[in-house]
Amino acid sequence: MATGQKEISELTARLIEGEVDLPVGWMDRDNISILKMSPIEAQIHQLVAALPEEKQSALFKLLCP
Repeated sequence: MATGQKEISELTARLIEGEVDLPVGWMDRDNISILKMSPIEAQIHQLVAALPEEKQSALFKLLCP
């Protein structure tokens, strides 16, 4: 399922999202890149995701002028 090689039903996707506290629709997008992240990429992702939106935006502006 994680690699997209096995299809799951809409109902199953929503149940899985609910069980692991993912936003509705998370399983509908391409998440393979997340599964292939290096440990440092995963740490950066977690740190940025934990920031308030305004700080994420400021960081984006700093990194992508």
